[in-house]
Amino acid sequence: MAQRDSHGLTERGRYWQELIDQCRRSGMTQKAFCREHDLNLGTFAWWKRHLRRRQSLARAIKATGVENIAVRLPTFAPVRIRPESPLDTHGQIDILLPGERRIRLSGPVDRQRLTDVLAVLEGEAC
Repeated sequence: MAQRDSHGLTERGRYWQELIDQCRRSGMTQKAFCREHDLNLGTFAWWKRHLRRRQSLARAIKATGVENIAVRLPTFAPVRIRPESPLDTHGQIDILLPGERRIRLSGPVDRQRLTDVLAVLEGEAC
């Protein structure tokens, strides 16, 4: 587990907080600052938002007067994607006819196939 300072920041969090402070003091835009320091602008913006939320949360906790409260920021849960299960191709339709006759359609039975079978049974041309 990463070591945290008195503000609850890890070494990585302190690193990004220092960069954000440098950017603010420089008077440069984030884009120019990131370009000059060879930083990814999206990563810089993410850390800026993340650290601002942490600070807001810390202020809110302090305002309540509650000490030693354990707060966990939301994290992502690992996700494993499983392949889709194969389609069921073993469908079956049984049609019972007078005189104990039966017609069984097996496999994938679509609407057109069923319509064709019913048309034949009713004596219509296909």
